[in-house]
Amino acid sequence: MTKILALLREYPRYSQTYTETELRYLRTRGHAVKVVSQKLPEFGGRTPEHQDYVYLDPRDTVGLTRLLDEFAPEVVHGHYVHHAPELFEVARRLDIPFTVRGHSYDILGHHQDELPSLAPMINSSLCRGILTFPFTRSILEAGGIASDKIVECWPVVDYARFHDESDNGDAVINMGAAKPKKNFEAYLELAARDRSGRTYSLYPLGEVTYPSAEIRRLNGELGEPVQVHQPVRHSAMRAIYKRHGWLVYTAKTKPRATLGWPMAVAEAQAAGVGVCVQNARPDLAEFVGPGELFDDLDQAGEIIAQPPSAESRKRGFEHARRSDVAEQMLVIERLWAS
Repeated sequence: MTKILALLREYPRYSQTYTETELRYLRTRGHAVKVVSQKLPEFGGRTPEHQDYVYLDPRDTVGLTRLLDEFAPEVVHGHYVHHAPELFEVARRLDIPFTVRGHSYDILGHHQDELPSLAPMINSSLCRGILTFPFTRSILEAGGIASDKIVECWPVVDYARFHDESDNGDAVINMGAAKPKKNFEAYLELAARDRSGRTYSLYPLGEVTYPSAEIRRLNGELGEPVQVHQPVRHSAMRAIYKRHGWLVYTAKTKPRATLGWPMAVAEAQAAGVGVCVQNARPDLAEFVGPGELFDDLDQAGEIIAQPPSAESRKRGFEHARRSDVAEQMLVIERLWAS
């Protein structure tokens, strides 16, 4: 058992289910995990989905000292590379290692410019590694991160929660944080073009933080071709996936593609849903695997005109296992034990 301090900038958030999956798995493995949020949650409270946590203002040095003395962590772990200073400071103070999981938001977005200033902390002996998607290695190295600190891995998905090889419905689904990079506007247009009578669903995450109200307005202007839903608990999403035959994942490609490797792709494949993803970057072919990539809405419409084949569904079940939390978390446990 390892005593892990999970130091998070903001917890919990509906749009960060990867953090939840990681924390839940660590506790089922017998690790002692203390979750600290440096910011109040976006929805103002707790839900049955989330782990117990402590809110601690980052300026509260007395409270942090008391917590560290009482819990005495053996390792500190966090998410997003630009949070490395907080992780490094705790690790330095206690002389314990730290790890950080990178995401598309910090490595492909505007935080990419911060990498040179973060490199000395990440390259220090205290850091056991950045857990990151394979295609981000060149970006991190260009930012000054040492090659041996980069630990390539896939997204963390609770495969067992979503794995279901029974038949699926024929509706179409899209989801994710309602940010411009998701290009939900294109999904609305795709639905408006479809005359087949199929249902198109959209589950935008972040009613409080992100401008999903604008998506609802545009959907209304188009005659509401899409059913826009409220966020659903992660544990209830398998039933949602099973109503759908295709996941169409749209994304902005200009001025640059900041789409990462969405967990929804692996979750949908585990649930037997065909995936059709915007061809935003060459690396997505590796992640999508037996799924489909599209360059424009005409191509997307042609792809999803027919249900996914039995063979592609079968290959999707196996491909999604590459993101299984049971496999991906072994990587980080080995780092902590080294």
